[in-house]
Amino acid sequence: MSNWSRDYAKCRSCGTDEKKHYARGLCRNCYRKQLYWDNVQKERDKRKEYYDTNKDKVKAYYQDNRDRLLRYQKTYYLIQKYKGTGK
Repeated sequence: MSNWSRDYAKCRSCGTDEKKHYARGLCRNCYRKQLYWDNVQKERDKRKEYYDTNKDKVKAYYQDNRDRLLRYQKTYYLIQKYKGTGK
């Protein structure tokens, strides 16, 4: 095993050993990407929980602008997808 990190010979994500080890077997770029996406998912989960418990408040806030409401729902994956009956 090389001196890239204590437990890994190269980055677990991208496989490079040219960039310095940062944390958890990842180089700096991959670690920051993972940290970003983990936080994005947590934020989406929080918003979904809030939306599920306060649907009336959210819809009242966006009442004047339906496009904005739909964009909000789409951004945070709040729209339930139903299969049509195929009439």
